[in-house]
Amino acid sequence: MQTVRSDGAVIDFSVKASIFRGLVSVLKQQGRSSAVEAKLSGDTLALVRSLPPASAWVDGLNVVELDEAIGAVLRDDELFELGRGAVSAELVGITRAATEGILRLFGTKPDALFSRMSMFDSVTARKVETLWRSTGPTSGEVRMRYTASKNLPVVIGKITAGIYSYAYDSCRVSGTITFEGYGNDERSEFLFVANWGSNNPNITR
Repeated sequence: MQTVRSDGAVIDFSVKASIFRGLVSVLKQQGRSSAVEAKLSGDTLALVRSLPPASAWVDGLNVVELDEAIGAVLRDDELFELGRGAVSAELVGITRAATEGILRLFGTKPDALFSRMSMFDSVTARKVETLWRSTGPTSGEVRMRYTASKNLPVVIGKITAGIYSYAYDSCRVSGTITFEGYGNDERSEFLFVANWGSNNPNITR
């Protein structure tokens, strides 16, 4: 459902509830949920307190409102770790089979996952697409594009960088993925730069 806000944001997308649930789960583990809930009201607050089933779809307006409340409470580095933790808490459940299949067929390299991220688009979100561009043997760019939205808040990108970092955990490789800002004037696309290197013995499955 499209929502046009007074700040100029046009919100027209939805995400699988597992993503929403993952963020809330990590907030609760960290003891930060009360501070975030204090900045919410209406349907979004109700969804946080009574989480929808993992298989349900959550309207983009609720996702944006939750992200904005989180952004008002957490620092940038904490937003990254929140996104990373949310994958482990919930999202990995609906992507594990495909992830393991990709790594088995194409090798445990981050670009094997990054270049096939679009395979997950239809099962994790609606009206959102992921694009990958290799910039070298161990680097590339990820663009996450909201096809029917615009003027989205920057906090979405800061959290999503952490979500994308799970590719390194899956491959047992150390690396960085940084959120570089908007990829277009409509502020409907988020740009990330990925770089990785040697195996990281501190990451275990």
